[in-house]
Amino acid sequence: MSLFITAVPRKRHNSSSLARIRGYLASDAVRAVQSALGLFWVIDGAGQLPPFASAPTVVALAQIGIGVGLLWRPTVRIALAGSVVGAALIWWLGESFGLLFTGAAVLIVPVALVVWPNGRPGGLLGDRGARVMWAALWIGMGWLWLRVADDTEAIALVAAGLSVLIGAAVGLRWHARTFLWTAIGLSAVTWVVGQLTQGLGSGAAGTSPMLILLAGAMFTLFPRPERAVVSVAADPPLTEAALSRRTVLTTVGIAGAVAAAAVIADVAGAFGRGGAGGGSPFGGPFLGTHHNDTHGNDGGGSPGADDPNSGIQTLTSEAPLPAQFSATLPIPQELQPTRRTADTDYYEITQSAATAEILPGLKTPIWGYNGTFPGPTIVQNPGRDVVVTHRNDLPVPTVVHLHGGAIPHDSDGYPTDFVLPAASYGDFSTMPAMGDMPSMADPQAVVTRQTRDYTYPKPPRAATLWYHDHRMDFTGASVHRGLAGFHIARDAEEQALPLPQGNRDVPLMIADRAFAADGSFLYPALDPTMRSTPGVQKDADNGVMGDVILVNGAPWPVLKVDAARYRFRILNASNARTYQLALDGSAGFTQIGTDQGLLAAPQHLDTIAISPAQRFDVVIDFSQRKVGDRITLTNQLGSGSTAAVMRFEVARTATDTSSVPATLSTMDSIVPSSAKSTRTMRFHRAGADWEINGRVYDPTYSEADVQAGSTEVWTVTSDFHHPFHVHNATMQVVSRDGQAPGPYDVGWKDTVFLNKGEKVQIAIRFSDYKGRYVFHCHNLEHEDMGMMANFTIN
Repeated sequence: MSLFITAVPRKRHNSSSLARIRGYLASDAVRAVQSALGLFWVIDGAGQLPPFASAPTVVALAQIGIGVGLLWRPTVRIALAGSVVGAALIWWLGESFGLLFTGAAVLIVPVALVVWPNGRPGGLLGDRGARVMWAALWIGMGWLWLRVADDTEAIALVAAGLSVLIGAAVGLRWHARTFLWTAIGLSAVTWVVGQLTQGLGSGAAGTSPMLILLAGAMFTLFPRPERAVVSVAADPPLTEAALSRRTVLTTVGIAGAVAAAAVIADVAGAFGRGGAGGGSPFGGPFLGTHHNDTHGNDGGGSPGADDPNSGIQTLTSEAPLPAQFSATLPIPQELQPTRRTADTDYYEITQSAATAEILPGLKTPIWGYNGTFPGPTIVQNPGRDVVVTHRNDLPVPTVVHLHGGAIPHDSDGYPTDFVLPAASYGDFSTMPAMGDMPSMADPQAVVTRQTRDYTYPKPPRAATLWYHDHRMDFTGASVHRGLAGFHIARDAEEQALPLPQGNRDVPLMIADRAFAADGSFLYPALDPTMRSTPGVQKDADNGVMGDVILVNGAPWPVLKVDAARYRFRILNASNARTYQLALDGSAGFTQIGTDQGLLAAPQHLDTIAISPAQRFDVVIDFSQRKVGDRITLTNQLGSGSTAAVMRFEVARTATDTSSVPATLSTMDSIVPSSAKSTRTMRFHRAGADWEINGRVYDPTYSEADVQAGSTEVWTVTSDFHHPFHVHNATMQVVSRDGQAPGPYDVGWKDTVFLNKGEKVQIAIRFSDYKGRYVFHCHNLEHEDMGMMANFTIN
């Protein structure tokens, strides 16, 4: 069967402005595309001029020059050549200038080749070459849609099917103009959705304008006939309307088939999503909800309607793993002051390499505070300042951050305020390049050699804080090696309460790891020495999880308890894993505190959803248990080896005088209407980078200037699962997607979990300490890959 198209002249109509525009586009579509491309360059270049952006003026002027050249007919060839060179430089340097993200810059090259004026359709590529290029681009886009559809969203799968169909159809000349218009529409929708929500399709939002231009250029290969009559040899002729209907039905059918094939492939694990802790891959609003996610907490604040660990790599241990519940829970040693004054306690910690027997019979190299993992616990008593002198005996720079502390900027652990190692290891004067972050030096960095005093004033409230390494670009690798410890702040209000104390006040640091055959930690660092190249291997861009759950550094340990109430200070110190904790056969937890201290009143929780860096302070009542009872702390977001956390065994009867009073603390709530400012922060991915408001981290740029002691309301949006952490401030969740916050949001927080595609409104109260601080994602791989920004307290 053969198809042919015959052009029949159409009656000429009276001219009008609209008709003249249509005539211009029809007679010189290549010129129209050149003009549109020129406008993109001009607008984008103008946006880079100071004070709008920090790009060098010469770069902005060069962009404007290229755009003007494209708009003026005699210089089109020169300007197109400039476009290609400029795009190549942008791609090579890995920079993003406004609309021209790296992917969009790459697309400038085929656009220029298609519209290069040389008197034939398809420009330099020719008709066939341009169509082959088109087919390859759109089939590639289909593959990218499947890759970014982390939770198998139906829209993303349909978009993938349409992308493949558009590429194949235009490449083979099947009713090309219909598919070109479909391509333009799909690209426009992608761009609008990506810009408005930075959610679905945001990964393609930057390339969509270039795809629209490319589709426009392709119209030059397929001029619209005045009237087309389609004849089929030996068959009745098809009308144009019938052909269009057939095209639509074919499009829907192929898109549905591709979507169904993608779902089957995803279930089979073809796209590498989930993992040992991943649970079901389905979880969007179109394909259902993971059954273990909310557990009755439908009021929001849970890590979401889809599995928060999906899309994150789970490493598989090469070493033989011990039986669960065979290790005893270790309790981190409480550090004693080296000296005291009237109002200050002084401590000393050495950061050093050591080995630990985490798996039986194997030695695991660690980096630890005082050579231990976790590090020693610092207890800050009421009314006392604390000064900790850290000594760096490691081969790389370190930075110590007291997570949750309200402290002066020079003790906060700013990422470039290095404590350098011994001089023999070098000076580390610049931060290495990674992704779209060029190598750079921070002129404001406060650097010391080998030792540094960190000063922690008396905290405003009792709270379970923690300290960990915060070195620029290497936080994930450093914490993964063991640089983390508890810092417990107390106050008179808390000490007056009849809560469990002493040996029944237990810190629990939960972290996941995987082990190499020799017992060392598996971590996919690009540079295992942590001296030059930051970042992780590509498969770990979304984060790193392990298949062994450690509590206080021991795998699946056991704690023998009295038949009494216990207070547990639960910290999620994992790099990327979120947990849904539950007690088997138990009445659940009584929550008494969160990141920033006690709640106003206790609340009952059946489960606890805890994302990286968050803390939950709970009481578990074993008083009604019999000696010999075993209660397992489980992870309902895990499977296989990650479904269990630890076990409690009731070992003896005991007298218990503790209780949980109905009122715990006096807390003031933030009134959002009293906020001094409102801001929007978009946490999203662009290519290989994790960005905030379209920028990767730059220590010389401040995203917000805030007033000391002020309150602001920030609306934070997310295209992935992100634990949002602000230094030197406390937060209260106002709403999630316009709904009331949920039970996990209660109280004062310093880390708030963002579900994928969610918009969370947060009231933030900044401390009175002035200076430069950061906020960032506390998925540590995201943080290291650019998802961090400065704010300045004035």
